[in-house]
Amino acid sequence: MSIKGLIQLILLIVRVDNAVLISGSDWRDIEETIYLNSIPGYVDIVKEALEEDRSKCSVYKKGEKR
Repeated sequence: MSIKGLIQLILLIVRVDNAVLISGSDWRDIEETIYLNSIPGYVDIVKEALEEDRSKCSVYKKGEKR
């Protein structure tokens, strides 16, 4: 998955190396993604859920008992 187009980046050109400036909310999103990817098995569970046939899933309303 690519973040290209999801985040607006500003390239800062300096003498030693280039840098990138992003918004605080974009940085928090990146930190959250890094954290979630660090949880063993988490990515596999999300991938499995994305592949599920949604027509076979149950839908619950807020406050409804399962």
